Amino acid sequence: MFTNQNGIAYLTFGNPKNQSLVLVHAAGTDSSIWDYQTESLSNRFYVITYDLRGHGNSKSSTVADLNTHSEDLKNLIIGLNLNTPILCGLSLGGVIAQKYAETNPVSRLILVGSPAYSIGGKIKLIANLKKIVSVTIVRWFWPGSVRIIMDLFFRNLDFERKSYAIDLTIRNGLKTFLEEIEILFDFAGADLSNIKNITILLGEKEDRRVFEHSWFLQQKFNAKQIIIPGCYHVPNWENPAEFNRILSECL
Repeated sequence: MFTNQNGIAYLTFGNPKNQSLVLVHAAGTDSSIWDYQTESLSNRFYVITYDLRGHGNSKSSTVADLNTHSEDLKNLIIGLNLNTPILCGLSLGGVIAQKYAETNPVSRLILVGSPAYSIGGKIKLIANLKKIVSVTIVRWFWPGSVRIIMDLFFRNLDFERKSYAIDLTIRNGLKTFLEEIEILFDFAGADLSNIKNITILLGEKEDRRVFEHSWFLQQKFNAKQIIIPGCYHVPNWENPAEFNRILSECL
C-alpha cells in the first residue's frame, strides 16, 4: 500500500494506460471492502482503491468533513495523473463521489446505495434533530451502539465478514464514526447536471428510503437504476460475482 503527501493510503491494480476507475468505500470500513472487485475489474481498468482520511491506514488527527474528503480524492486523482476517472462510491463513498463530481470532471458516476441528500430528510430542522439524537446515542453507548448500527447495514453478510466489518468500524474509532454521521446528516445534495452517465446500483432488499433517494436522482439528473437481486446495503460483499457482472456491464 502506498501513501501520498496528504497521508492517504491507496492501492492500484491493472495497467495505468487503461481507463481509470476509483472505488470509494463506505462509512466505518476501509479499502478492503473492494477486495472482491479489484482483480475482476483490473483486467479492463486501472483500478484505484484508498482508505478515507481517518480510516484504515490513512491516519489523521484533523477533522474530516465532506469538503476534506472531496479534496483528498481530488489530490489523489491529480497525484496519479488520472484523466477523467470513473468514480464508484458505496454509501458514504457515493456522497464523497457526488461532492467531487459536482466541480471536477468524471467520465461516469456509479453510486451504490448512496443518499442523494441528508439521511435525516429534506427538512433541515428535523434532520438536525435526528443528527443530535444519533450522535448522542453513539457517543454514550460506544462501541455497543456501533455494533447495533453496523449489524443492520451488514445484515446479509455471514458472521465472519460481518464481524470483520464491525471490527473495522471500531478500530477506525469514535471520532471518525461521528464525523461520518455528521456528513451523512449534513449532506445537502450535489449538482450533477453536468454528468451524462450516472448509474445507481441498489440491492433488492435495500431500505425504502434509499430507493427514495435513487428516485430523486433519476428524476433530477436522469440517472439509471439497476437492482441487484437478493442484496441489501453492501451488494459488492453480499454477492460479489453478481455485483461484478452488473458493474462491468455498466462500464
